Amino acid sequence: MPHKQPTHSHTHSSISASKPTDISPSSKQSKQREKLWQDFCAVFYPSSQNSTNHSAKSIQITQNAQELAIILSANTDNFDTFCQSKIFINLIQNFWQETDFKRDFELDFDTLQATQKHILFELSAVRLVALAPHFLRLNSANLLSTTHTRTLLALFENFAKEQNNATKEATQSPAKTLNLKALQNELDSLIKQLNTIGISNPTALSQIQQKSANQSFSIGITGVLSAGKSTFLNALLGREILGTSTIPETANLSILRPIFENADKKEGNSTKDFARVHFWSKQEWGGFENDLSDKNMSEFVKSTKEAFGNELESLLEQGSKDIDLGELRDYTSANSSTKYCNLIKKVELFIALPFLQNKRLDADSSKSSNGVEIVDTPGLDDPIRAREKITREFITHCDLLIHIMNASCAATEVDMDFILECLLRSNVARLLVVLSRADLLSPKELESSLYYTRASLAKELTKARFDGDIDALLSRIDFIPISSYFALGYTSNNAQIIAQASAKGYDKEKTGILAVQDYLDNALLGENSQKQRDILYRAYRAVGGIVKEEIEKVGIELCLSYASKDELESVIKDTKAKQEAIMQGYEAQKAEFSALGSELESYLAGLQKIITTNLNMHKNRLNSLVYDDMLYEISRGSVPKKERVSQLLEVGIDDISADLLREYRYKSAQKIASLKASIQMIDFMSAQTLLVDSKSGVDSADYSADSTIKSRVESKQKPKFDSSDLFSLNAKEHLSHIKSTLISSVYAVISSYKSASKSTLEVDFRNALDSALKSGFASLSEIILENNAAIKSAFLSEFEEILEASLKATKAKVALIEETIAKSLEAIKNTDIESLKSACANKDKALKDIQNELEIIIKALQ
Repeated sequence: MPHKQPTHSHTHSSISASKPTDISPSSKQSKQREKLWQDFCAVFYPSSQNSTNHSAKSIQITQNAQELAIILSANTDNFDTFCQSKIFINLIQNFWQETDFKRDFELDFDTLQATQKHILFELSAVRLVALAPHFLRLNSANLLSTTHTRTLLALFENFAKEQNNATKEATQSPAKTLNLKALQNELDSLIKQLNTIGISNPTALSQIQQKSANQSFSIGITGVLSAGKSTFLNALLGREILGTSTIPETANLSILRPIFENADKKEGNSTKDFARVHFWSKQEWGGFENDLSDKNMSEFVKSTKEAFGNELESLLEQGSKDIDLGELRDYTSANSSTKYCNLIKKVELFIALPFLQNKRLDADSSKSSNGVEIVDTPGLDDPIRAREKITREFITHCDLLIHIMNASCAATEVDMDFILECLLRSNVARLLVVLSRADLLSPKELESSLYYTRASLAKELTKARFDGDIDALLSRIDFIPISSYFALGYTSNNAQIIAQASAKGYDKEKTGILAVQDYLDNALLGENSQKQRDILYRAYRAVGGIVKEEIEKVGIELCLSYASKDELESVIKDTKAKQEAIMQGYEAQKAEFSALGSELESYLAGLQKIITTNLNMHKNRLNSLVYDDMLYEISRGSVPKKERVSQLLEVGIDDISADLLREYRYKSAQKIASLKASIQMIDFMSAQTLLVDSKSGVDSADYSADSTIKSRVESKQKPKFDSSDLFSLNAKEHLSHIKSTLISSVYAVISSYKSASKSTLEVDFRNALDSALKSGFASLSEIILENNAAIKSAFLSEFEEILEASLKATKAKVALIEETIAKSLEAIKNTDIESLKSACANKDKALKDIQNELEIIIKALQ
């Protein structure tokens, strides 16, 4: 296929008339697209003048993201290389398949630019950003330079942001924004009306009202050592509460809670700042002593016993203890000579700060709230598994997660693993990544670091064989760069730090702290935040459930009041039939749950086979590496040293843990999320069935009247068993043991064949080596097999719990109908029938009017 070579000094003319002509999009979009094209040309064609027209409506853009990335990657630097590929030439030619230009096709710069311009003018911003992993692959293959890769990713990200901002401006006018404060007041008004009308379950209404008005919020903070976590938190709080040394002093989970003026009615007994340390219980410590398989735990227990001797038992009986903040280091520092940190399970810090009281740092008035708690983690790679498990449990139930990364060395392996785990676990809705120490980078370096981090995440998702919408998944992450130290100066009014910040051109806004505060307001803390919207949505749905049930009761009363004596028996019979249908519905859903359990078991078995096959491939690869190394060393009159064998095997096992075990963890988590979605689709009785508690009349586990099976599943943020637990808490220990065993057994094989002939090595040595490797890899497969059994057992247990709740709800529904019939028949006997009809009709109308209003508001809140 002919093509014209590029000439860097060549001035490009417009595509000839045989090539399609220009389209004119809407004014604002046209300017944005034109700017995108000009910026693109500035990167790829810096020495060329561009006047290329983009193509016409008739051209259909390929849906293949890889093909689009290849076309957009072509530029003056790699054009010759690309043109040597028939695949690339065919891609461009096929692009013009339906146009007259196809007949006179020549691959030159005009054609390439026309193709690229058409893609950039027609492809959505979301699809452009989603090309990131394909650009990274081209970069890995040395077909696209690192500079071009980073700039291209940043270019498309900026364009997506501009498009998003334009959309927000067009759609989010004040008139269209819901006033959540007004809706809270309306909820109170509707509940008051319902109490006036007369509701069978006023306690449930009261609980809904109280819970919607008095919400607390939890923010989890994570980050590796030296990421700048403490400085960021101090800046957010507006006071130096936490130590900022790079020495890992804090060995315990810390929870920062607010102190209010009426502290005696809240947590704690003082209006002064204080800390509450919680000790491990004797039962928990006994578990540590019996955990002989964990080397770290054994050493931890041994050193603690040596430090405390006979005092240990009495210290473990304390439960908790309130101390002054000045004493905190003695209890929580890993460097303290007291070693108290070994006995501490967690620490609560009660502090009278505006932020924790949910008062904006620059606000004048308090908001109605139980405040904000911050879960400050010591790290997700804690060698003491029990502490790490507590950390993960707390993080799982946080309303929002903030992960701190050093902007200068973002996208480390630890950071990537944590972020991907958060994204692929269904309970984490949004994640804020704060890039700390932003003042150490230039704006261009910072932007490059930010977008490269996002692109690296996309690459890792592809690597983990994630088969969902990568771009949609990544859209759940927000990035904010911050200069925490300068921000602390402004939020704590430290004149010295403010002077340093000003000298470097940093005002309060430029530090990034205002962007973080705005983010938290929009996502969580503000009166019109998404969190407040969700709270109201669930509250209105709960009230809607109560109203619906009350209407059903009034409906039965009306039917009975209007029925003649002859018709009464028929009405009662029909009602009894409805009761039987309700019970049959429960049995049907029970069968569906059983099918879901079988589906999970089948899926895990299939996943086990895939992982086992891949493990076998890795085993064979390691066999070849060790064998080749053995031959090489023998040819030199030596044998591989144990250090060399250790290196080969450790790298090999680490690769497996990074790829296969991560894939297993993510795939199993995805399947569990899918099954939970299936559970949500199962309609037990009706979407608003009440789970009535025999004591209080409501289910205490969640919003009273909204505790349908569906809402229970929706609100369960964490199943009893998390498929990532085994790997996050035990994998390192398992892998370390497997590596140690493999190194010893493989080196024993090498030693026994160090004087063997080449023919013996080719057969006997390889077989012996394969046998040693097979034993170690069988242990890896066993880990997954055990995990499968644990997942199945725990999830079936959760199924049973939900079914038990469903049965309870079903029986309560049936009993309620029977009770309504009995009371109605009694009322018919003892009350004037016309008065009863009138009262029921009036109540029915009032309830339906309220129901209509509730439906409108619920729809608006969705």
